[in-house]
Amino acid sequence: MALRGMICGLSALAVLLLAGGRGQAGQVTIFASNYPIAYFAERISGQPEAVLLPRVVGDPADWRPSIDDILRIQQADLILLNGADYETWVETATLPRSRIVTTSAAFRDRYLTEEGGISHRHGPEGAHAHAAIASTTWLDLSFAAQQARAVRDALAALGRFDESVLAKNYEALRDELLQLDRDLQAIGAAGAGVPLAASHPIYGYLAARYALDIESVHWEPDEIPSAEMWVGFESLLARHPAKIMIWEGAPLAETEARLKRMGLQSIAFDPIGNRPSVGDFMSVMQSNLAGLRAALVVAPELREPMIGVD
Repeated sequence: MALRGMICGLSALAVLLLAGGRGQAGQVTIFASNYPIAYFAERISGQPEAVLLPRVVGDPADWRPSIDDILRIQQADLILLNGADYETWVETATLPRSRIVTTSAAFRDRYLTEEGGISHRHGPEGAHAHAAIASTTWLDLSFAAQQARAVRDALAALGRFDESVLAKNYEALRDELLQLDRDLQAIGAAGAGVPLAASHPIYGYLAARYALDIESVHWEPDEIPSAEMWVGFESLLARHPAKIMIWEGAPLAETEARLKRMGLQSIAFDPIGNRPSVGDFMSVMQSNLAGLRAALVVAPELREPMIGVD
């Protein structure tokens, strides 16, 4: 979004991070670099007040902490990172490595890359020059479950939580994530062969896991695409006749109306990188699934190829 990466009062992190330092009065402080990881830590620990998340407008992947922010992060008992190049700021920050856990480390050999709006798998079968590692790993819900397990293991290693509580909370969360994974696999199977467009190249893990035929542009929901962008989009549709376009958030009415005239339905699939204003990770993901299911399963007419664009 146009506001992506703008900080809503960087001093807000000072409010979120406990000023007393590590472990004051028996308190545990856990820094999480994005909302999915924070949500997993809140659920598994049973102590949401102990979990600290940068307060930003837009995507925490674009956050650039100040020196004061780094000093406060250094005080956390545990620093939970997403990995897959999500936290580019870590490269230049001095952090206590012994307290850092990269939650996606177990499947780093299955990271995807983004190039030209399309994600490609790492490995000999897909060796090629590429632009960047795709970082929205949790949109593959099987990966999200593995990240939740890494959070559970990291919390247990602290020795500050009841391990039976951690185990119970993790198992409940894992089961919910894997149910979402099964639901998405069913939706993907029902929509097999349906070409989809996406407003942003962040859906690589979603597409790869659930066999969704997605091609992406790089548009923002709160900006009107330029004439050049529309021309490029029409070229994409000429070879990839999508009738559904997936957005990070609801597009502007003018954009949605033009897409509708072109025969495309707009649906939102929030990547949930930041804390939602309403609901939580599970409720937003359920809403995402409902929209995708309605478009791919309930509306089979969208399988028909598009006649043309205006």
